[in-house]
Amino acid sequence: MKKHVTLFSSVLMMSTTLLGAGGVLAEEANPKTADTPISAELEINQTPEKPVLPTDPDGGGDKPTDITGLFGIAYTPNTLSGHKVLGESGREEVDLANNRTTKYNVGVQDKTRKNNQQWTLKARLEWSNDNNNYMAGTTITATGGNVKENKKGTLTELTSGEVITEASTLTVNQGSEVEVMKSVSGKTMNGVYNYQFESPKLVIPEVSKVTAGSYSGNIKWNLENTPGI
Repeated sequence: MKKHVTLFSSVLMMSTTLLGAGGVLAEEANPKTADTPISAELEINQTPEKPVLPTDPDGGGDKPTDITGLFGIAYTPNTLSGHKVLGESGREEVDLANNRTTKYNVGVQDKTRKNNQQWTLKARLEWSNDNNNYMAGTTITATGGNVKENKKGTLTELTSGEVITEASTLTVNQGSEVEVMKSVSGKTMNGVYNYQFESPKLVIPEVSKVTAGSYSGNIKWNLENTPGI
């Protein structure tokens, strides 16, 4: 009889222990919060719409490039030309807008939506048929330099300061490239950014050294991009 009592007590104790453990487990499996994982893979349209040239009164003297991607030069000023009868000596300016009030623009399209890169638009003057260096020392100058965003042909003020310029007066020479405008690191780029100028002139420092003739050349626009690390 004593043996049976001992066995019954052991079974009773084991049942109580399991019941207690079960009570604890039931309480821990009663969650008040839960998570559902979310993921999204987003892409950018790699063939955006063709940039629209600035319209009047802010355009009219520009030409498009063949850009098709997200980043590059979108348009530049069309031909700048002028005519003048030179004096005997001294510094002279040749009006390259032919007394028109046209405003000229160069645009950079950056729709990469990146904020960790820095690009700079630069310019340099090159003469193509000046074999005797009569144009040595000449420069192209312009006034009214400013930067805006081109929204389908309409120039609007930049609200986030994505692009800046220090070239309110533009001077392009045959030496080193001059900075025209640049992006600001840390700003998300998604637009067409426009540098505008007016009243372009060819400045000849000493006309007594220049012979009569037709001279041609280019303003070479160069877009340098420094991707962020």
